[in-house]
Amino acid sequence: MEEEKSENSADNDTQDARLGRVERLEQSLYSRRSETVERAHRRLGAYRKDIQGEWEHEKKESNVVPLTYRPRPQGKFAARTFLLLSFAFFLVAAGISAYLFLIGQNIISSDNIDIAISGPTTVDGGEEASLQITLTNNNTTDLLLADLIVEYPPGTRSAVDVTRELPRVRETVGTIRSGESIQKSTRAILFGEEGSAQSIRVTLEYTVIGSNATLHKEKIYNVFLGSSPAGLTVHTIKKANSGQEMQLDVVVSSNASVVTEDVLLIADYPFGFSFVSAQPRPTFGTNVWRVGDLPPEGKQKFKIIGTIAGQDGDERIFRFATGIQPDANERTIETPLMTSIQSVYIERPFIGVDFLVEDKKADEHIILSGKTLRADVAWVNNLQTAIDNVEIEVRIKGDALDKNSVMSQRGFFRSVDNVLRWDSQTVDVLRSITPGETGNVSFGFSTLQKSSAIMMALRNPELVFEVTVRGQRVSESNVPEKLESTATTRVIINTDVTIAPRLTRLSGPFINTGPIPPQADKESTYTVTWSLTNTTNELSGGQVIATLPSFVRFMNIVEPTTESVSFHEIGGLVIWNVGTLKAGIGGIAAPREVSFQVVFTPSVTQIGNGVDIMGVAEFTGKDRFTGADVRSSARALTTRFSTEPTFKMRDGIVVP
Repeated sequence: MEEEKSENSADNDTQDARLGRVERLEQSLYSRRSETVERAHRRLGAYRKDIQGEWEHEKKESNVVPLTYRPRPQGKFAARTFLLLSFAFFLVAAGISAYLFLIGQNIISSDNIDIAISGPTTVDGGEEASLQITLTNNNTTDLLLADLIVEYPPGTRSAVDVTRELPRVRETVGTIRSGESIQKSTRAILFGEEGSAQSIRVTLEYTVIGSNATLHKEKIYNVFLGSSPAGLTVHTIKKANSGQEMQLDVVVSSNASVVTEDVLLIADYPFGFSFVSAQPRPTFGTNVWRVGDLPPEGKQKFKIIGTIAGQDGDERIFRFATGIQPDANERTIETPLMTSIQSVYIERPFIGVDFLVEDKKADEHIILSGKTLRADVAWVNNLQTAIDNVEIEVRIKGDALDKNSVMSQRGFFRSVDNVLRWDSQTVDVLRSITPGETGNVSFGFSTLQKSSAIMMALRNPELVFEVTVRGQRVSESNVPEKLESTATTRVIINTDVTIAPRLTRLSGPFINTGPIPPQADKESTYTVTWSLTNTTNELSGGQVIATLPSFVRFMNIVEPTTESVSFHEIGGLVIWNVGTLKAGIGGIAAPREVSFQVVFTPSVTQIGNGVDIMGVAEFTGKDRFTGADVRSSARALTTRFSTEPTFKMRDGIVVP
């Protein structure tokens, strides 16, 4: 028992001793000044140094880049950074602004140059226009070597010498200092069409210090022309009958206080107007007159006569223009001064007239030479009263007429001047034609044969038929009144092309071989020649085409070599591209020819026969004068030919 107590007592002492050590350790751990804590810190520091050394050693041996941890800035730090950056940006912007304000004042700009122009906004054509020009330099730097350039519209003349054109003026200004204004003046005489705007371009050219470049500033000043320096008036009838002769009176006058030089008058005639004469005669063609110099208040008159044609109610517009001609072209207007437009309305003629060829009404007919044709003159009375003593006259103009071919049963042909005439003595109905009555007279004619010397010498031949119908009626005042109607028709003659093919054996540019007569299954060569003739008009796009049969072969040998001949295997076509065929070929000049060689290989089935070795040759082209298509064809070529005197017909029969 006592032993148990003693054991328990020993255990309790041991336990108390342990508890005491724990308490002391706890105190030492929670005490800042505890030696144990200090020793622990020293040990921990040494341990950290050992670990850090090992890590640095491993880092040197390894290529791995360690990650750096950057803590996110807190709110106050971010706001402070933003304020600092904003303040720095403000300082930089203020510095740049100050630099531009202090240094940039020396930059040169054309916007700082002012060109002020004062002068009239409206001036009469041919009168002097004066401009005041003020140049102001608002830059901080001087303008050097300044020149003032004034460019005037076409037709402007010098105010000092009106005979001299003034396209532009250049004046040396020199230096324009900063802030300085310089005034210049210029004057000229403007010409142009009434109411038009004339643009004057003012340019200042200059340089600046430190630069070789030429800079410029420009401005446009518009001046409107009041009255034209040249007046233009046109007087004529307001209404005309179709076929009626009419007169236009034109007056060109000066409105300027100075001489207007190099004046030109140009007329633009409407469709259906035929010019007859003019006084004075036109300088060029039928519609251009050189008026020359017009002094102040001067004028010149022109009288133009012609006939007008059209349908009832048609409007025909005549346009006249006057202006200053350029030096380079005497037929055009460089500076227009005045234009005038005159309208004329067409009424039904008193006597309606139509000219028909082969029962066809047209202003132009295309015919072949040497062919006899029928022509009819049809008439109708468009008045409400009778027309008495009617005469019909047809005047034929042109060297291609065969005078011996003109025939008319009731008319008379006056061969001295090629005039056909019908009147009341030969045609009873012409004594008096009642209102609305119609009728006709006819005749026959032909052109010269193409083989005649005159026809072969003609170029672009034509016949012009001028028909005139005259009569009388009693006017409302019981006074006899003469009436007249006219009509004109052209008959143009197509050129005549002939193609003449021939086959030769002994003649021509090539040496032919093989048996003659041709022998079955053996080759024999021949020369083919095409010859073209053309009469009166030039042709374009000429072409000759023929076909070779399967037993004939094209040798691709052509003479002359300048001609274009080709062969197409598919279809066996031989094509000669003639191109342009001049007039007179085969007449006054030699025919145009081409030759080529072919090979004929007959079959046993052809023994005893002559054989066609080339088909029909056909020519096509376009007549450049008439605009019509022209065609011509020729016979096929056979081995039985007679183009060589020594060649016998039996020489063309195929033998075994």
